[in-house]
Amino acid sequence: MPRLGVDELQAILDNAFPDVEVPRIEEVTDESVLVSYAVTDRHGRPGGTLSGPVMMSLADTSAWVAIMS
Repeated sequence: MPRLGVDELQAILDNAFPDVEVPRIEEVTDESVLVSYAVTDRHGRPGGTLSGPVMMSLADTSAWVAIMS
């Protein structure tokens, strides 16, 4: 059973980065976490790809949520 749930983890992120749009924590279970991010055109790169910094931020945040939960 996770020690920290969605609401607690989201509050930590929101409070730590009040001026930045942070990923949304959708689900936390014993075996996985589900994290989403609202992607817009400004996050894109030529060729219809997603920018590396956005992808890495989501990966880093997902790992942090898994560890913290």
